[in-house]
Amino acid sequence: MIFAPLSPPKAKEVSDDFETIGLFVSSEFASEAHDTRNLMMTLILTLNQPESPVIKLTEEEMKSLVEIINLFIVHQKNSNTYTYDALHSLYGLYLADLMGIIETRGIEEHCSIRSYKLFLNFSKLLNEHFRSHHDITFYADKLGISPRYLSMVTKEISH
Repeated sequence: MIFAPLSPPKAKEVSDDFETIGLFVSSEFASEAHDTRNLMMTLILTLNQPESPVIKLTEEEMKSLVEIINLFIVHQKNSNTYTYDALHSLYGLYLADLMGIIETRGIEEHCSIRSYKLFLNFSKLLNEHFRSHHDITFYADKLGISPRYLSMVTKEISH
């Protein structure tokens, strides 16, 4: 389960064989690095859209994500000068793997609303070009829409 910062974890119902492992990070930790901040925002928007926020993992996908969480545990127990950097890298890997899982299912399956698709594509472009392009016109041109429409969609989705 993925929850936005400050949203309490809760599930409407679970099966008798439900098991979970949790990875909780502070808002500060999550937003510290630009790459993980963009991944987290894209992931939250992808999973919190109204159609179907549930993605069933294959056994292999689940094992891969659990391995990353287990590495978190190892690095927390064996703390050293570079532990924080290692944890941040693992967090980025975890988010990237989740986005990879979503993309293997096809963006269409998770984002049937045009605004979400545009915003996700804008987020990807922003992640690639944020260092060199700071104007909305560049991103709107890349997406084939007007700057005004991109601004409206961004405000609508990200509040």
